[in-house]
Amino acid sequence: MFLVAVLLFLGVKSRYVVSGRLDAAFYAFKEDFCYEGRTSFYIFRINEDDTVELHEGPNCATMLIHTLIETGVQVMEHIPRYVTGMEGYFKSHNCTTIDQSLPETVYFPRGCLKHKDKYVKFTTILNFLLKSYYHTEDCSGTADKTVQFYFNRCYTEPGSATIEYRPYRPD
Repeated sequence: MFLVAVLLFLGVKSRYVVSGRLDAAFYAFKEDFCYEGRTSFYIFRINEDDTVELHEGPNCATMLIHTLIETGVQVMEHIPRYVTGMEGYFKSHNCTTIDQSLPETVYFPRGCLKHKDKYVKFTTILNFLLKSYYHTEDCSGTADKTVQFYFNRCYTEPGSATIEYRPYRPD
């Protein structure tokens, strides 16, 4: 019991490897957790000096490739604030992971984001998300197209992946 109290007092927290620009779509991976990617499974490890190692393999138990990541990532104590997260499931067709892995998640921050040759803005309303596309950099005026997605519902993407949108939830 004393040990639990000491750990709570010390504030043992998870750390995340965050990749991408925080003013655009970004990824966040909890250290030492296995994730399901498009072609392999992977785990991010954070060393004592905050350098990041990527371990990849055919399943969560077998990591064959180890790569030191020197640029493009940040080590953070929490996931930065975002509007929605889109979980990608690449090896199943029903928004479930296999081999005790977590889904790869891309997070979208508030504001107008550049997306290919357009701009996109995410708006949450109750239990669904509006994804609106604009031709203006500040997402002003009438949207060219708006698509509605319900949170926690499985959608099929082209290329056989399935996705699920999740609302903002603080860690």
